[in-house]
Amino acid sequence: MKLGRLSPNSVFGVLLCGVGGIWTIIEAFRYIGLVNQLRPASNLKLWPLFVPVYSMIYLTTMAKELNKCISERGLSVPKANDSIVLAFIFNLVNLYSMFSTFNKVADAVGQ
Repeated sequence: MKLGRLSPNSVFGVLLCGVGGIWTIIEAFRYIGLVNQLRPASNLKLWPLFVPVYSMIYLTTMAKELNKCISERGLSVPKANDSIVLAFIFNLVNLYSMFSTFNKVADAVGQ
């Protein structure tokens, strides 16, 4: 299965300007689509990303779905950080962890 790759550095675009924030949201949309493709049993939706506080909580759900995928496939990839504290305080670190872990999963699945 050939999966697309995400750009973990897009997360830090939020710090630069509004366009960087749009890039981060687009990458989050791609992440949700790719995780749903990788694990059809997952039920990730796009709408929670637009709800202000719930979107921070939803980051942990997104990371947990990726971790389930890693466990189900038995991949030797370190799991994504799914800490609720990081999601609220340093959500950029959490997103960066998810995107870079997804790239490792895509490499492992593609081989």
